[in-house]
Amino acid sequence: MENFVAKFPIVYTDGDPEIPRQYGVFNLHGDGLASAAIFVFDNSGTLVWKSVGKSYTHQVSSAKLIEVLEQIGA
Repeated sequence: MENFVAKFPIVYTDGDPEIPRQYGVFNLHGDGLASAAIFVFDNSGTLVWKSVGKSYTHQVSSAKLIEVLEQIGA
């Protein structure tokens, strides 16, 4: 697998629930935590893929994420 270089902004939040609240993934399960989630938008700002975990431990493989990004030409 080739190295992947992101040519787009990435939002990462840790310890601040405001962004998870805006995306509707904070406290989904009544645990006071943000569910692990990834949202991918195309260049026009349209949501094209998302993964929202059933708990905060949910993970998406890097291979899957790279596949999704390659499909949209990121």
